[in-house]
Amino acid sequence: MSQIVGQVSSSGQPTIGASLFTAGRPSTGIFNIEYLSSFSSEPVVIVTGLTDEGNASAVSISDSSKSGFTVTVKKNSGDLTNRAFNFVATNEDK
Repeated sequence: MSQIVGQVSSSGQPTIGASLFTAGRPSTGIFNIEYLSSFSSEPVVIVTGLTDEGNASAVSISDSSKSGFTVTVKKNSGDLTNRAFNFVATNEDK
């Protein structure tokens, strides 16, 4: 099994697992994650947003591939926002 566990700050910087992926924030609420070593097949990705002083946010994943994915973070109002998040990407290599 191959797995990457990471955390990305609200500024788009890796804070956990930085030796395994790069991260960037091209615009408010949009974060691009790129694995330094691609998976052999598209992994399952789970993302959990971190709260900011009790303010909840919604996170979603798009453009998932063997080499990375994009995360969108929104406030409860629906506006894009910059919040930290955790993720796990995993697949079963055979």
